[in-house]
Amino acid sequence: MKGLKTLLLVVLALVALVVTGVGIFLATFDANDYKDQLIARVKADTGRELVIDGPLELALWPKIRLKAGPLTLANAAGFGDEPLFSAEQIEVAVATGPLLRKRVEMDTVVLHSVQVNLARNAAGVGNWDDLVGPGEQGRQPKHSGGGQMAALILGGVDITDGRFTWYDGLSGQQMSLTKITASTGALRFGKPIDLKVSATARANQPALDADINLTGTLNYNVDDKHYVLAPLALVADLRGAQLPGGTAKLELEAGLDVDSKAKTAKLSAFKLDGLGTSISGEFSAHNIKDDRPSATGRLVIKGTDLAQIFNAFALPAGKQLAGVAE
Repeated sequence: MKGLKTLLLVVLALVALVVTGVGIFLATFDANDYKDQLIARVKADTGRELVIDGPLELALWPKIRLKAGPLTLANAAGFGDEPLFSAEQIEVAVATGPLLRKRVEMDTVVLHSVQVNLARNAAGVGNWDDLVGPGEQGRQPKHSGGGQMAALILGGVDITDGRFTWYDGLSGQQMSLTKITASTGALRFGKPIDLKVSATARANQPALDADINLTGTLNYNVDDKHYVLAPLALVADLRGAQLPGGTAKLELEAGLDVDSKAKTAKLSAFKLDGLGTSISGEFSAHNIKDDRPSATGRLVIKGTDLAQIFNAFALPAGKQLAGVAE
């Protein structure tokens, strides 16, 4: 009996020692001590320079929390001095305790002043190709046999002052999205998600500028692979020399229902108004995963000058429709 008591005391002492050691580690751990190793590893694996000007913050309890910025990742050789990726602030946090119970509880995902610059040269090589392993492009994701997380709760998404640019050396096409702002309410597994996105778009083919605002509500069932985006509303204020008076407004409303299990997709209550044209209709598609899917629908186009909306986007149909009233 005395030996059992002694053994119990030893075990308790070891547990206390481990807990104390973990506590000291968590209290004294500094991710910045590993910043140089991280930068060196990125350089060795990708050949690119990673610059982290701000401090790295990493915590493990009571939340696994990562905060970094400003930081930049250099572009591929031959694609100029503009970085592939940069951000003023990135912050992600997940509650540790619930994670051990297969429950994801995240704070708001913060992405401030994030910039992504993608390009393809005249040979068709993208500035991201060297970051993708051989055979990774186009590879279908593998599905694990394990169950999904029991619950998922996210604090939402907070993106401010984002920027995305695209240049295609094959066609000379350039496109940019600036002043990107995106936010959602709290994301709860299986519950509706409210979306708000705004941005300023600019393109050279056709030469158009636009202020874009999008709102919508996403309902989803991950187990059944059923997704419903409705209502969806988009308003675009366009500017371009080919527009009547140099400006125009497009307003779009629609509902989208995609059921992967049933292999169906439905676009309902579709309505697009602008440039003297009104387009409305609905469509249903079946066997969307098969080699020969089918679709049925109805589309009504009316306007005083149907060519305007096609000419605005430099579509060839504008020439054929010139002068057609309905």
